[in-house]
Amino acid sequence: MMERMRSIRTRVTTLTIVAILLSVMLVGAIAIVSARREADRHAAEVLKLTCTSKCDEINRFLSYAEEGVNTVSRLAHESLDPSELLDAGVIGATGSGRSLRGHEPSESQRERLNAYLKEYLADTQSVFDVVAESNPNVLTYYVRINPELGGESCGYWYAKQRTVDFEPRRLTSINGYATDDVSHVGWYYLPLESGKPTWLDPYYNENMDRTIISYVTPIYRCGTFIGVVGVDLDFEELTKQIESIEILETGYAFLTDNKGKIVFHPKLASGQFLADINNELKAAGDSQQSAGPISYRFDGMAKKAVWGTLSNGLTLIVSVPLREINQGWYGMSFYIGVTAALALVLFTMVAASLMRHITLPLEQLADAAKQLAAGNYDVNLTYDGNDEVGVLTKSFLQMEHELHSFISDLNSKAYRDDLTGVKNKAALSVYTRRLDDSIKNPDKHPSFALTVFDCNNLKLINDNFGHERGDQYLQAACRLICKVYAHSPVFRTGGDEFVVILTLEDLRNVEALEARFDARAQEENALTTDPWRTVDLARGRASFDPQVDPDVASVLHRADMAMYEDKRLKKSGRSSKPF
Repeated sequence: MMERMRSIRTRVTTLTIVAILLSVMLVGAIAIVSARREADRHAAEVLKLTCTSKCDEINRFLSYAEEGVNTVSRLAHESLDPSELLDAGVIGATGSGRSLRGHEPSESQRERLNAYLKEYLADTQSVFDVVAESNPNVLTYYVRINPELGGESCGYWYAKQRTVDFEPRRLTSINGYATDDVSHVGWYYLPLESGKPTWLDPYYNENMDRTIISYVTPIYRCGTFIGVVGVDLDFEELTKQIESIEILETGYAFLTDNKGKIVFHPKLASGQFLADINNELKAAGDSQQSAGPISYRFDGMAKKAVWGTLSNGLTLIVSVPLREINQGWYGMSFYIGVTAALALVLFTMVAASLMRHITLPLEQLADAAKQLAAGNYDVNLTYDGNDEVGVLTKSFLQMEHELHSFISDLNSKAYRDDLTGVKNKAALSVYTRRLDDSIKNPDKHPSFALTVFDCNNLKLINDNFGHERGDQYLQAACRLICKVYAHSPVFRTGGDEFVVILTLEDLRNVEALEARFDARAQEENALTTDPWRTVDLARGRASFDPQVDPDVASVLHRADMAMYEDKRLKKSGRSSKPF
């Protein structure tokens, strides 16, 4: 009888040990697989978030140039009098240099047209001066008239080099170069050929002695090519933003054009094609949208990469070594394995008396691991025993908590401006989408207004006192905006620009708030002589009008125009707003 009991006990113990062993192995395997999947997913999210965030940042850098050129091009289109073209007999000029052969304007017609174009250019220049001065990234700006209309010297070109002020430069002879000479006249012929606003790929400009990127838009009126409006940006400023990207330990980013040719790489020379370096990377060069991650090998090292297309057609590729991605789950797998082994020894020793006590928390832990693998971070583990299973449970909960906190922190940072602490442009996009959804409901149009603030003289403060003082200047301006508009969301949408969305009480008291803002600014400015502690802002406001505005972007555009007008008036000393 005793031997039978011992046999049954041995069998039960053996079966229990086997069951425990299998259970621990299963839990460990699930945890390790879950950890690896989560690490891979997390790494992919970090790569994509880094790429998306940097693409958004670079696109904002590019959009300022686009908005300025588009503003001037709209003015250039709308202010042109078609009757002057008709009187001069130049209707239908294509810009090719051949379209008016056989019926060129007479000398008197040419003189009248030249006089009109001179006034026309002066009108556009007054606006372009303000637009270019408000964008510190603009290297040159220009308006060039079709030589068939105004000859080889009709237009203007302003550039700054080693100074903070724009200076006039001698115009390039368009007819003096071949139409395919991109480095000299690509800014004229490429938008002429495309018939639409065009970003030029980075190219070396001999006149400026540096590599630049250009955004140019053609001007047409009455079927006639009038000319081009454009700006040049220093390509080095763009590469600095890419060089500043930090991913894990040795990850980096680089740029290619839409044919997969490298235009900037921290380790490789420009001009090489991705397909010649690695066939897997060719997919990134050929893609015209965000994608990834993909795996490839470079210099004998396994890597992963994601990419996104910038608004100027270039592709930003973010790459990181695979070993750095795997470091996290390698360590996690080791600790999971050690914990499982310790639990197995303890379970074997007390299997007979603690079977039920141990089985239940293991089942809960396995279920929690599955939930975590499925993306549910709100797992509920109630077992708090002071044993290895309890340690494993607490470690799992701590891992879940830290992972959840990390993801939450990433989301928080994605919508917060690090310098000022207010919401950023990504957050404004979320607010804008919500307002646009409300605007689409004809029975319940929202009531709101947008006020755009632009910090004057930021570049002068940065140049004369350093970027740290420039940051203090931005923070001082932001604090005053937040104090006055305490009940409205404030967004920093650019280097020196803030947007406030006014609703409810603030919308009803908008003029009183603006008066309070001016008074508070005057009071604070009276207490200091330091330029970086003063508040000098241009301001523009626009209220939503369902009869005029199809979306929030329209309201924001009108507010921007009002702000630029205020900036122009301040510059001329005619603004009624003291700050």
